[in-house]
Amino acid sequence: GCVEQTTSKVMPMIYASVLLDGGKAEFSKEAVKEGIKRLEMMQTRSGGLSYWPGGSEPNLWGTCHASQFLMEAKQAGYEIGETFLQSLSSYLRKALRSGEYNLNEQAFICQVLASFGKPENARQRYLLDKIDALDLAGHGRLAGAWLASGRPDLARKCLRQEAFSQKVSRTFKNRLTSDAAACSIMLSVLLDLDKKHPWVTLLKERILSHRRKSRWPSTLDNGLALVSLCKLHATEVEQEGEFVGTLTDSNGDEYSFSSDSPYLKTLSGLGVINLTSSGKGKIFVSVKTEGLVSPESVKPVDRGIEARRRWLNAEGEVIRDWNSLSESSATVSVGDLVWVEVMLKSKGTQLENVALVDALPGGFTVENPRLATSVVRFHGSGVSLKASKRPDRTDFLDDRVVLFATARTNSQLFRYAIRAVAGGEFFLPGIQASCMYDETFHSIGQSGSVQVAVP
Repeated sequence: GCVEQTTSKVMPMIYASVLLDGGKAEFSKEAVKEGIKRLEMMQTRSGGLSYWPGGSEPNLWGTCHASQFLMEAKQAGYEIGETFLQSLSSYLRKALRSGEYNLNEQAFICQVLASFGKPENARQRYLLDKIDALDLAGHGRLAGAWLASGRPDLARKCLRQEAFSQKVSRTFKNRLTSDAAACSIMLSVLLDLDKKHPWVTLLKERILSHRRKSRWPSTLDNGLALVSLCKLHATEVEQEGEFVGTLTDSNGDEYSFSSDSPYLKTLSGLGVINLTSSGKGKIFVSVKTEGLVSPESVKPVDRGIEARRRWLNAEGEVIRDWNSLSESSATVSVGDLVWVEVMLKSKGTQLENVALVDALPGGFTVENPRLATSVVRFHGSGVSLKASKRPDRTDFLDDRVVLFATARTNSQLFRYAIRAVAGGEFFLPGIQASCMYDETFHSIGQSGSVQVAVP
């Protein structure tokens, strides 16, 4: 994933490893170590981190987001190279002095530099004077900067009711934020500044209110929310409880648990689970479900964006069109080359950072791990295909092709080739697209089937 996804996925693991035990704690620790290694690979010559692995241009917000995680990891005892950190701080100090970034971005830079032990007190005072121009996340970042600078008194001056009362709008590029992210940032700072502040409970409830189907709409929201809630839970764990209880499955079998240690039980099938307990303290229940989704239950949908796919043969003839029905089956032979064209379009405003996922049917492999962006001419039939667009990033995996692009109001076309390598009848999943920073914007295309004949 990108610098944001990498950071957001591993940042909560710092706190989760403290709350978990056994193999889960070790898994969390290894995930943090791997995340640090991956971020090191994203550093550019400027010292900042690129948005995608292999990029040459630094991304300011991504560098700040990752640097915050790195300093928290270092404080938790993880090893991080000093040269790596020094290059990051040097890049951020230059960025702060460049005058290119808005006040909210400057507040984030100040928080990170203060956590590096290099506070920018003059700039922080300037931002405190301009605090009415900051949103809730900016208030939290500036409060965090003053707290890391050893000035909790000035950090408290950043807790302004006017900012707390306003909802933060979601953004999709450059400085990434949302109301859930802003509340999580402020809650994390408050737990270090004043655990008994009246905003703590209100922020927790506001963060939880943004969940949809037990999760938040983006990896950023998930990461920051879990960090703040893990920190909150850690403060509550300090108030140890004492309880016993019983879990009863759908067959009537009972399993006992207590406050002495976490309890894990695997159940199969469908049914009601009952839990009873006695004693004092809070009981937390986590349920993980596993299973396969039936193809019939996945219906085509377009919410804010539209993604479509069609297949053409080596002569340029359409063998499965944009809106082919699920009952229709494409037919090819082993060894045949298939051109895949993917169309992406926004149904409203332009949306950055959209991920297109085209899962390959069984029996197929990517012909050449690159996009065909130039004009494609079929000399035998005289047919030619116009040049396609180049996405922001492309990942060719064993079982799917993933494109990252901006969904614009006018449709864009992307093209690549796959080849049939095994005979049989295979399920063809519908193409999927979703906005990385708000999954309520998503599209699922029509699924189908493909017959691969053996000559």
